[in-house]
Amino acid sequence: MQAAAPARRHARLLALRAIMDGREVPVVVLRGAAAVAHYADLPAAEGAVLVVTAADAVLLEAEGGEGAERLRHERVSPERLWDRVAALIGQRQPVGHDGEAPPLAGPLVALGDLIARQMRRT
Repeated sequence: MQAAAPARRHARLLALRAIMDGREVPVVVLRGAAAVAHYADLPAAEGAVLVVTAADAVLLEAEGGEGAERLRHERVSPERLWDRVAALIGQRQPVGHDGEAPPLAGPLVALGDLIARQMRRT
């Protein structure tokens, strides 16, 4: 069953990247617990943030959590979380999100409806 988790996560991230390509959004920041848990293939993801680009996915957790096997994972202090997200994103614009807009500068693109529909299918 463990081999299924990385394959399922890979398929889900590919589906999310298809949304990103369709909306011409180079980076998506997921902060809703359900969306992070779904795309990182975790049982729970309260307080975690998932940053997804075409080439990478990084799970940032402020505290606790086990991370995800084969997913880049970093622990950051709660007060540094958004600084770390901004550092990962760099100057990529615009930034897509799952409906919970991240506190970042620059244009934000709400993808919550598309992401919610996709989560029901994958």
